[in-house]
Amino acid sequence: MDRSSFVILVVDDDELVKGTIANLVRTFGYTTLEASSSEEALEIIKKEKVDIVITDIVMPGMNGLELLQVIWKSDNDIDVIVMTGYVDKSNYVAAVAAGAIDFLTKPIAQKELDIKLERACRERHLMRQLSLVAGKDELTGLFDYTAFTGHFPRELERAGRQKHPLHLAILELNDDDPAHMSELAEVVQLCIRKEIDKGFRFSEKEIAVLLPETTADQAAEIVQRLLLVTLEREMTGMASLAIGLVSCELPEGADCDEVAAATVKKAQKAVADSRADGGGSVVVWT
Repeated sequence: MDRSSFVILVVDDDELVKGTIANLVRTFGYTTLEASSSEEALEIIKKEKVDIVITDIVMPGMNGLELLQVIWKSDNDIDVIVMTGYVDKSNYVAAVAAGAIDFLTKPIAQKELDIKLERACRERHLMRQLSLVAGKDELTGLFDYTAFTGHFPRELERAGRQKHPLHLAILELNDDDPAHMSELAEVVQLCIRKEIDKGFRFSEKEIAVLLPETTADQAAEIVQRLLLVTLEREMTGMASLAIGLVSCELPEGADCDEVAAATVKKAQKAVADSRADGGGSVVVWT
């Protein structure tokens, strides 16, 4: 496990305590960020990848428990460890009930902090490895349908929170020949942006592609390039490939799962329009 790949955000209104803990975490080998308030921490989370937040409970403005609740509601992929200078069992119970994975009492013991971070990061590393194995389709090497249903609502929420555009494309073959699906998956992996876009085996005949941080023109260009490659390769059965492309928007206060399901239906209707036109085209719904 590469510790430097994990980003730890330390939040404390006491500059000396915050700097001391951040430096200590850095000596353990982790990448660190610092915030002097819950509000500043949330701004950092919007812009940066964060794995674990270590936050004080007692702070002016939004306190640490309130910060924990906001993080838990908005992004369950961030773990939170809370710390306090007050030995109070009720604080511990409240923190765990709110979703904290662990609790630290000030002054922070170096060994205890090291052990708790090591355990938290190993668990995250294990979950990442398991998701890579359990969430892959054997035929195509793409993520599977279960991975899509788990990932899409979270990507939709993140795009809404960070105010980044997001597009969904669904590609449908005219048959359910496994060889054709394998060929299409190869083209998808070739054409999408590595480490940014994600392809999923959506059904026996369909592949779904999520395109984060793409304008409508950029998303259309990626999908058109994918279609062009299938035509240039003269791939069997690809001439009638039907493609639907839709923009993904999360209205304020809307349920992510419900919006995700509605967006998928819209994309499938766009695919149906492409199929009705004979395939070999991209139908875009805004």
